[in-house]
Amino acid sequence: MKCNEGTENTQRQRQFRAAMGLYPTGVTVVATRRVDGQVVGLTINSFNSVSLQPLLVSWNLGCRSQWLDTFLHCAHYSVNVLAAGQVALARQFARRDAPPPAAAQWLGTAAAAPVLRGAVASFKCVNAQSHVAGDHVIFVGRVQDFSMEAQRQPLVFFAGDYHDGGSLRAAVHR
Repeated sequence: MKCNEGTENTQRQRQFRAAMGLYPTGVTVVATRRVDGQVVGLTINSFNSVSLQPLLVSWNLGCRSQWLDTFLHCAHYSVNVLAAGQVALARQFARRDAPPPAAAQWLGTAAAAPVLRGAVASFKCVNAQSHVAGDHVIFVGRVQDFSMEAQRQPLVFFAGDYHDGGSLRAAVHR
């Protein structure tokens, strides 16, 4: 697996990032369990559905991430869609030097794909495929199980900050 090792940060790249920031996304924490039993989680906003037959999802991880090898070699992971009240968790798992997550944050802590307590939705996945795309790796997961709490408001990332997704739900139900 060979990632693009470019280190250039051009004006065009910064403008592209700013433009992409105008596209609101959900906020998720992807989690797995390392061989030593420690839970690893990280905040991402690149989560997407891929297929209904079979049930597939995708997400991206930077090639320079300290957790790349962990996720490349894990058999299972979960993707947890955060609720509006979980901004602190989003920030915690976005930090490179984040402390290991507390066991109280997880449901089924013995599972290979631990699920985050209080999430709007959670997807337990088999690590099915990975593909290098520029300076990121695209992971494709085969969904084994999922759960949802439809009454919770989602957390949304837009223009560089976190927002309550409740206004989106209100707009849809008008």
